[in-house]
Amino acid sequence: MWVYVFKKLTTLITIMFGTTFIAFMILYWFASFDPLADLAARAQAAYPPEVILYQLRELFGHNENILIRYVRYMAGVFTGDFGHSFRNHVPIAPLVMSSLFYTLQLSGIALIASIVTAFPLAIFMVLKKSTWVCKALMVIAQIGASMPAFLIAVFLIISFPQIIGVRIPGLYDNELFLLPIIALSAGMFFGITRTIQISLLDIAETDYIRTARSKGLTEKRVVYKHVLRNALVPILSAFQAHLGSFFTSIVIIEVLLGLRGIGWLFIQSVGVADYPLLLGCFVMLVFCAALLNTLVDIFRAVILAEQLA
Repeated sequence: MWVYVFKKLTTLITIMFGTTFIAFMILYWFASFDPLADLAARAQAAYPPEVILYQLRELFGHNENILIRYVRYMAGVFTGDFGHSFRNHVPIAPLVMSSLFYTLQLSGIALIASIVTAFPLAIFMVLKKSTWVCKALMVIAQIGASMPAFLIAVFLIISFPQIIGVRIPGLYDNELFLLPIIALSAGMFFGITRTIQISLLDIAETDYIRTARSKGLTEKRVVYKHVLRNALVPILSAFQAHLGSFFTSIVIIEVLLGLRGIGWLFIQSVGVADYPLLLGCFVMLVFCAALLNTLVDIFRAVILAEQLA
């Protein structure tokens, strides 16, 4: 098990180096637009733009070899130094970390809420699989799973005050992120519910589950003791498949609602061509996504080891 954990952590580090290297080269080697040249051209100074551009390149270390710059950048990342912004020359790390903390709060609450509510509903649908209630819930879950989270957010923005009949003070403020939590958790909730239900139903039709039923066990005991335990691995695999769309939804919803998380900061840095800030946001987004996937892989391996023991 520890060998597997070491391999997954090594893979995590490899992913970080690989993705950041590609992004670094795209921004600083292949990009046709040079934001430093743009800043030099618009600078109100007595010196020619060429002199200002050279000074800016010296200031940000862009006169060195591209590979040396990448090595220095990664060394800074591992010590918490993401460089300085092109636009206002402030350290990037505090900006990225404060925005990341907000996003982690938002996504963490939404993720926990969706998982906590999806599991009981999926189990209920399996226990009542032959009833009209289950069929109705299946249709609703299928429709909800087909809708992206940002579209749910748009519908909530338009209809939420009309549904409850009053506008809640602070509902659209950045301090109270009830609306994005509902949108994000709803987007994951429908997909996870459908996934859990399908996994449970597949396990419920296997031979050893039929054997458990033939011994006189109640359906509830069969589901909770045998089906749910053996369905955890496929459930985790399906949950992992939803993480990509979940992170994408976070970025879109933050931009849509003006929430100053790391997704919003990432898009803002793209708009002003602030490459160091853009790269810093990209590094942290990739790290969070890769770390979460690694933790799911390790948790799944632990469950498999217990089942085979």
